[in-house]
Amino acid sequence: MMEKPTLLIASTNQGKIQEMQHFLNDAPFQITTLQDLREKIPEPEENGETIEGVALEKAAYYAKMSGCLTLAEDSGLFIDSLHGWPGAKSARIGDASAARIELVLRALDGRIGDERRASFRSAVAVSDPVEQTSCVSTGVSPGYILEKRANDKYGFDYDPIFFSTEAGK
Repeated sequence: MMEKPTLLIASTNQGKIQEMQHFLNDAPFQITTLQDLREKIPEPEENGETIEGVALEKAAYYAKMSGCLTLAEDSGLFIDSLHGWPGAKSARIGDASAARIELVLRALDGRIGDERRASFRSAVAVSDPVEQTSCVSTGVSPGYILEKRANDKYGFDYDPIFFSTEAGK
């Protein structure tokens, strides 16, 4: 029987890793993570100005460093009335999820209705170290920011304050 090719999930965010493993459960790959590697790879500098750019940078870097087909993701919360803030910097505006949530809620304090409209955007990139090629795919989930944190035991980061109009939750 032929061994499955390895796919490296290039993330240190346990919430993202769990979600990706769930979605890739039936994929024809042996899934591995950065924590599973024998040699630890230092994190790259993130210089991309867009979520697509950051995802592509991370995928190419970890593919080159590990020699594995690599999947990397970047995502962001884009708030219309704040000109897209925090956007591609979503993971870097506070030192923890709770701090990021508080910053967003404070920035929207007093805003109602359409002023709370937002979208959650994600870019997933795959890089092949052998072929030295990469590709990226993006997705958008429209919604709005809740006035306070929902009592939600699922999700991570901005999930407790983002209401997805597509999912209705």
